[in-house]
Amino acid sequence: SLITGGGASRTGGGGGTTFAGVQIPKQTITVHKGKAPVSIKCPAKAKGHCKGTLVLKTAHKVMTASGKKKIVTLGSASFTIAAGKSAKVAVPLTKAGKNLVANHKSVSAIATATAHDGSGKTKKTSGNVTLKRPPKKD
Repeated sequence: SLITGGGASRTGGGGGTTFAGVQIPKQTITVHKGKAPVSIKCPAKAKGHCKGTLVLKTAHKVMTASGKKKIVTLGSASFTIAAGKSAKVAVPLTKAGKNLVANHKSVSAIATATAHDGSGKTKKTSGNVTLKRPPKKD
C-alpha cells in the first residue's frame, strides 16, 4: 500500500473497487479576494464521498522575498465532495502566495489532493493549474 512512482495512471480494469483519487482538471483560475477556487471532481465509483486536503504549490522554483529560489506553497484547504460530483474548493492563499500572484500576471502551480473515500483508502492525485491575478480595478 505504498505510493508507487512513475506516474503511470491505471484506469480501473479490475472491478473498480480501489479509490482512484479526485480528479484535478487542467485549469486557469482567477484569484478572488485572496482565494483560488480550484475545481476538483470526486469519481462516481468512490464510496460515499471524497474527503481530503488540497495543496497548491508553485510548479517551478521561484525567487522568494529572501532571494532564495524554491518551490513555494501557495495555500491549502480541506474538502468533502459527494461521489460523482465536482466542486470548487476555495484555497486561501498564503502571504507568499498572494505576493507571487500580485507580482506576476500568472503563476504555474500544481494542485495536489490527498483524499480518501468511504473505504478509507487514501490516494494522492495532482493536476496543473495556472493562477491569474484578478483584473486591476481602476
